[in-house]
Amino acid sequence: MRKFLNRQFLNLVAKKICRGFITVLLVMSLLFFILYVTPGNFVDRIAPFAPREMKEDVANYWGVGEPLGQCLIFLKNMFTLSAEPLPGRGNAFHIVGFLLPFTLIFFTAGVVLSYSLGVVLSRLLKMGSQRNPVYIIAGGYLVPVAVLGIFFKWLLIFHWRIFPPVGIDVIETFPSSPWNLFHGAVTHTITQAELLKSVLPGMGLPLVILVAIGVTRVVFSRIGAEGESRLIPRRSTPMSTTMIVGMLSGTLVLEYIFQWPGIGYILFETIKMSDYLLTSACIFALAWVVVISCGVADVLQYVNRQRSKDGIKNKEEKEPGKEIDAKIEHSKKFMSKKGIIGMCMVLTAVFLAVAAPYIIILDPLSGYAEPGYIHNPPCKSYPFGTDIMGRDIYSQVIWGFRTAVTIAGCTCAVTGIVGILAGVAGGLSRGIPDTLSNQVTTIFLVWPQIPLAALIVYALEDHYQFAVIIAASAVLWPITSQAVRAEVIYVKSRHSGITSYLSAVRVILVYMPITAAASLIVTNTLDFLGMGDPLVMSWGQMLSLTMMGRGALAGWWTIVFPGVALTYMVISLFLLSYAAKDVGHN
Repeated sequence: MRKFLNRQFLNLVAKKICRGFITVLLVMSLLFFILYVTPGNFVDRIAPFAPREMKEDVANYWGVGEPLGQCLIFLKNMFTLSAEPLPGRGNAFHIVGFLLPFTLIFFTAGVVLSYSLGVVLSRLLKMGSQRNPVYIIAGGYLVPVAVLGIFFKWLLIFHWRIFPPVGIDVIETFPSSPWNLFHGAVTHTITQAELLKSVLPGMGLPLVILVAIGVTRVVFSRIGAEGESRLIPRRSTPMSTTMIVGMLSGTLVLEYIFQWPGIGYILFETIKMSDYLLTSACIFALAWVVVISCGVADVLQYVNRQRSKDGIKNKEEKEPGKEIDAKIEHSKKFMSKKGIIGMCMVLTAVFLAVAAPYIIILDPLSGYAEPGYIHNPPCKSYPFGTDIMGRDIYSQVIWGFRTAVTIAGCTCAVTGIVGILAGVAGGLSRGIPDTLSNQVTTIFLVWPQIPLAALIVYALEDHYQFAVIIAASAVLWPITSQAVRAEVIYVKSRHSGITSYLSAVRVILVYMPITAAASLIVTNTLDFLGMGDPLVMSWGQMLSLTMMGRGALAGWWTIVFPGVALTYMVISLFLLSYAAKDVGHN
């Protein structure tokens, strides 16, 4: 152990602590800016139920009216854990502190089990036939967590009754209501130990889903990219950060679906109700969870790298590149077929989007079936069945392609422009500009994607279509930017001139379909959580309707058809990235 506790290791830990504090500080500053520009009165969002004569005191306490002073007071109160309208008037951190252990139990168990099982499974696949099993696993990796969560909740809890539901609603534990912090104290009816004992039996199913998602991420990150094109270099993808943030986002969504008493459930509810204090306290806690988790992962990676340094050198000396060239040649032939399939699938989706007004049966929003066909399974008149409001699911699914293609195309354009500009600027610069570029990218990387997107949508709620495109682009551009930056640095060390820029364009070609797929997952998850525009039909909105009665009133057809359509689009865009990769090679 003394071998690793050297000055280099201590410097690494000190840098991680300093950078972590700065990152959380910048994250909360960005949060204040989003809350500040959100329409509405700041005081009303802090203390909506406070008497009128006390709201002036609230405004003075929070420095409302002076943006810079208000920001400093906001940061001071967050870092001193004093998210309260007035001193002694209900601290939001008391609620977060009560529920945070439940999120940490769920998240930590998911990460540890996912990584352990993923490492074992990847080694087994390396010893056998790699290719086909890896891409079967990749298919599971591409299924949105909301689709998996609501489908298996309906199937295994309400239909087959294999797993018990979570036994208590988180709101019931706070009789004084967590949405109204303007009271003397935040109280709860039972202790954390009693609450954990009552909900622990219901943890099985959401944990299995989270681990299944995590295992596919680990396996695909470890062996899915071996032999692939250098246009998706492993060194350019911060797997520890992206996997941790992705797992945390999945944890929050599953908490909402299964009513697990954690931060995820109250966070999405408070965002919808514009409760600034509870939202800020939740984001502050989640930012520290991500920063600490990523710091621990980086330290463990450093220790592991020191242990295996000699073994890696010997392996590189033994095989000076022939095996890599052979793998690349093999993968190029293998990827071409997948690229063609992806192009055909995407073209089919575009055709359905264009032809949607001519092939639907009823208006997807206002067209209702006959009275005898309300919430009816598939039949001759309605091939996909009808939902609980009597609307035709076939028409809704077809119209959903129109919404999906629009959002995916616009998000690709915005993310591509921002990603290539930021990536090229970061790759060509050095010193302070490069440090600032990396810090800005890190701020967006450590945010759980869904909460950040939800906050941006609510800040721009008057322009929903514009808001969802900006929100999806805001959470996705850092990954593209880092890939472009890594490629520019790699090429610049070997070439000069215009080659770096052309290489960045090739990376964008590969990442645009992947970005489009991720944007569909983000935007449909927002709609599923009830944060979308009810006048814009989407698959996420269809899945949101199945949550009525906590999922007990859903029918299989109301989940399967929109879920399959969303998964189809994600997989088709993922396969299209291979066609883009072939173009980049040639």
